[in-house]
Amino acid sequence: MLTQPPLVIDTGIVSRYGFTGRFDILEALYTDKIIIPSDVVTECVKVSKMQTPLTQALSSGWLKQFSINYVDHTEIFTTFASLTKQFGPGESAVMAIAKINGYTVGCDDMAAARKFCERNQIPLMGSLGILYDAVNNQILSAADADLVLNDMVSKSSYRSPVKNFSEVVGWFKNKKGKKLY
Repeated sequence: MLTQPPLVIDTGIVSRYGFTGRFDILEALYTDKIIIPSDVVTECVKVSKMQTPLTQALSSGWLKQFSINYVDHTEIFTTFASLTKQFGPGESAVMAIAKINGYTVGCDDMAAARKFCERNQIPLMGSLGILYDAVNNQILSAADADLVLNDMVSKSSYRSPVKNFSEVVGWFKNKKGKKLY
């Protein structure tokens, strides 16, 4: 599913997998193919429950932090600055990095990200796409993915567009049901 690595993740993805204690899924799927902007790290560390999994992921090196600065990333920086007029700093950083480098946006705020990604032909992947990737790559069973999805809803205030994992499979495998990312 991840066709244009790395996956650049925002706070929503971090919270879904952090609150459920399932950062192991991200690590198993995307080691060396996943980055988090410093702006997203700043948002995440404000929530004590996300500090430990995030610190462990960054310290172990499977999750890479990307710091936008004007000298080294002029085009990303100016794109980021422009996007912050419309989006929050975390989402803006994710979209700017992905747009300029040809990466994939990892975001659950579909209202914000979907239109931007479609307009700019940027691949988009949300928590459900990641969960499908985990089953497709035999990291989780479908039953385990259903449990993770339920945990995302109950532990991270995720407003899932589907009720169970079979609906996720229906979309990604057969393009049936609600369009998912």
